[in-house]
Amino acid sequence: DRTTELMVQALRILREEYGFRGYIHTKTIPGTSLELIDELGRLSDRLSVNLELPSKQSLGLLAPNKSRHSILTPMRHIFESVAEDKESRALAQRRTTVYREKRMARKTRAFAPAGQSTQMIIGATPESDYQILNLSAALYTQLSLKRVFFSAYLPVVADPLLPATDAVQLNREHRLYQADWLLRYYGFHVSEIIDEKNPFLAPDVDPKANWALNHLDFFPVEVNTAPLEALLRVPGIGVRGARLILRARRQSTLGEAELRRLGIAYKRARYFITMNGAYGGSGIDFSRDALHARLSAPIEGGRHGRRADRAVQGQMSLFEAVDAPPVLPEASPA
Repeated sequence: DRTTELMVQALRILREEYGFRGYIHTKTIPGTSLELIDELGRLSDRLSVNLELPSKQSLGLLAPNKSRHSILTPMRHIFESVAEDKESRALAQRRTTVYREKRMARKTRAFAPAGQSTQMIIGATPESDYQILNLSAALYTQLSLKRVFFSAYLPVVADPLLPATDAVQLNREHRLYQADWLLRYYGFHVSEIIDEKNPFLAPDVDPKANWALNHLDFFPVEVNTAPLEALLRVPGIGVRGARLILRARRQSTLGEAELRRLGIAYKRARYFITMNGAYGGSGIDFSRDALHARLSAPIEGGRHGRRADRAVQGQMSLFEAVDAPPVLPEASPA
């Protein structure tokens, strides 16, 4: 609790003495008293309690000083406090008889108005992507988390309990973030992205493209008539792009030029759409193998290439020797 007390003191200085009203994200230490968490929540915009590892077994193996109970207890308390605070403020705004007298006097900050988040290390323990995504989905639905962060395991010291590899799993981390995005913004369920028979995300194509390849009967989608939910399933069309399509097609029929102007990743989307009946991937075999080859290949001049080719092997040392920049001679006075 002593560390958290010091954090509260620092936050009070920022908020009360310096009048800082900006965003503050505070890490909550497992085992902290609930009273101190209440104080942190009134001074912070977002709170987070890190899960650290995806399972109870892995936590006991690599972080035996922490327990699932010590982590989930503050997470549940934050969830309940945020919900209670929102309800009481909503009642106050409606000027109900319960809160009418207190409404004007209530000047306290909202409790963690930006909600809570968590983070877990990926690759240090044997949990599959299937387990990790199901855990993330449960946290979103049961504790209303705003974000689950993934951190690729970075080997720093040699230990028999840790994987004997120097490879940093940046590509796996990236795929998990993509799948997480599908859960939060695209209306996907975990079972649509991954299953127990194939417990790891495909490394060569993103999860949305992989779903499309496995559901070719859903395509092609007509961009001029398809509902929002169908557009969101098309690789190359994001949430913003789908909404722009809905707006733009009220004015005119959309074709390739219009989609490109809207910022749609047409090089990917064209294999899965029709534009006023015309198939965008004309000349390409509409089969899983052919489309997989197209989607897994890096795109020349684009930003959608495979991250696997850019994965970092190992971690740079803080003490690694580097060449110093050359010292330029001082300019002589004019």
